[in-house]
Amino acid sequence: MVYKDVKHDLEFYPALRERKNKNRYIAVKLEKKYKTGLPIEKLIQIAVDASTLDRGWRYILQHHPRLRGKDYGDKDALEGKKKAELGYGEIDKMADDIINTML
Repeated sequence: MVYKDVKHDLEFYPALRERKNKNRYIAVKLEKKYKTGLPIEKLIQIAVDASTLDRGWRYILQHHPRLRGKDYGDKDALEGKKKAELGYGEIDKMADDIINTML
């Protein structure tokens, strides 16, 4: 459902398409889900910090294979499962259908 929610919000709220609004959007969505009571500016900083840490983590593992965990090779299977949970399969099927009609 995450994919559908984000897609819907980007379609109906064009201002969200601007990069400068991405972290505020994430912060608002997190507050709605978890009801932390934290100030929105604090949640924005948390979103920025989490994204930065994630990028750093992926960069290090990409460039230093010896630091990868045993499950690193399971990425494709885990991503496939998660994509199915999030509804990506429906989007992939629609894309396949569109491509097949073009052939």
